[in-house]
Amino acid sequence: MRRPEGHRPSYPAFTARFPDATDAIVFAQFAVRGPDQAAVTAAARELDALLTGENGPRHVDRVRTVHEDEQHTRMALVYWDSVDSHRAWWSSKEVTTWWEELPEDGPLAYWREVATIPVRRFETMHSGEWPDNGVSNFTPIEVTELHDYWGGMRDRIRDSRDSELDPQEPDFRPCADGGRGRRVRFSNPDNLAFIRTAQDWSHCGEVERATYTRDVAPTLRAGAQYIADHRESGCTTATYVQELDATWSTPQDRTCVLAWWVSLNHLEEWTVNHPTHQAIFGAFHGMLQRHDFRLDLRLWHEVCVLPAGAAEFEYVNCAPGTGLLAAARP
Repeated sequence: MRRPEGHRPSYPAFTARFPDATDAIVFAQFAVRGPDQAAVTAAARELDALLTGENGPRHVDRVRTVHEDEQHTRMALVYWDSVDSHRAWWSSKEVTTWWEELPEDGPLAYWREVATIPVRRFETMHSGEWPDNGVSNFTPIEVTELHDYWGGMRDRIRDSRDSELDPQEPDFRPCADGGRGRRVRFSNPDNLAFIRTAQDWSHCGEVERATYTRDVAPTLRAGAQYIADHRESGCTTATYVQELDATWSTPQDRTCVLAWWVSLNHLEEWTVNHPTHQAIFGAFHGMLQRHDFRLDLRLWHEVCVLPAGAAEFEYVNCAPGTGLLAAARP
């Protein structure tokens, strides 16, 4: 444990408490990208119809990439609290036919990144007790003492108490044999890490909203851009996205960064030592002080460290820089 002896947090925070019967959850990212926004949205809505079927997920967030120029991206961030339910959904004829018949050429690209996450290798952190953030849509959250110190993220991952969770491949670069015009599939090496770190300013009043958008959001955007552009940090791919309403049309005041890391240690190193993350941390604490430590801004994250083979990555007609293809060998 990294927790300093006698440590007491200076503010409350909350973490997910899974039922004893829950061994693992499934978190999946399904995405479509192309130059025609209408065609991309139509493809996303086709996926939506499948997600509402039998054995569908417990929760779905619909998002778009924050910066869209010539290409438009729509992603479904999908949660199952049962591995068996996900397996039954994925193997159903309707879903299997849809995925296998996706064209391997043409203007649209599709991909899926699906992680089966043992709860012993999963941690969450919420700045308040809100039942609508990621897994808290279907799993209770409770106060935790394991925060407000460097190393709290690792301490909240139960398997870290028996293992350093070192990466199997210190420079993970999946072998990909192409992109456009074909399918590329691979799985993860041991201890690949993932973070979804999210921001929700939909409940903020005018003054607090102005502070967030002026002082905090730009530092967050800079940090997301840095890890996306600098694989030497240990981040294999990062995507900055904004949530949409249920019709895939209207942007919401909620964003998140989705990032895969070579290891938990690489993620920790960036959070502790890199100026871009220090700027994010400093901007948030400046906002706390400015508003007398009473905020309606909601911040939360989810982090997992995956056993070998626990994630499946598949890219259909995708450009080389898509998802983990960005880290693939030429």
